[in-house]
Amino acid sequence: MKIRREEGNIVAALMLSVSLFLLSNSAAWGGGREKVFYSGKNYVFSGNWTQEEINLITRLQDKAREKLEQCLGYITPEEQETVLEAYQRSMILHIKNDQLGKNIGAAVARYSTDNAAPLAAEFNSYYAFSAMQLNLKELLRRGEKEILRTLLHEMAHNASPNFTHPRFNDIWDTYAGRLKPGRTRSEYYETAPVRIENCIRTNHFGHPKY
Repeated sequence: MKIRREEGNIVAALMLSVSLFLLSNSAAWGGGREKVFYSGKNYVFSGNWTQEEINLITRLQDKAREKLEQCLGYITPEEQETVLEAYQRSMILHIKNDQLGKNIGAAVARYSTDNAAPLAAEFNSYYAFSAMQLNLKELLRRGEKEILRTLLHEMAHNASPNFTHPRFNDIWDTYAGRLKPGRTRSEYYETAPVRIENCIRTNHFGHPKY
């Protein structure tokens, strides 16, 4: 077992090195070079992050995972285990992208139907990794609870192809302020990512408990 663990660590280190090279290579992004940071855990940050922002997201990812481990009533044990497994993957990439849109906190490339901006194709090919884009400019002013909810929501999208939902605008008429004809709240609010994000307690749950 010791040999297997050592081999696994070597493979993970090699994959990390290759991935960091791809992420920092202009060809992988179709544009200028981006700064890439490794927080010392399995969190990787790409973009113009400050050290304070990296420290914040690292702390909140740890807290989100802790809240998920304690979450009862809003998700099934199977859903909880699936997302916790995503946290144990060899890398979780955080891309700072403040151009995602006014009402968007994050977007993932893998599995998500609400993806606002695809991630690098090179990174997408590795199922063992998770990735998300964060509009930190928008999220910071919403507060830590909203960041925690966003992190859990996006980790859920990374965890399983079954953890998805329609775009909110597909079911909600923003101008009229009501559901579109033939659509229901449950199409969005009872999906796994939304229920999982509600492991962060708020006063406005959008769905019933299990």
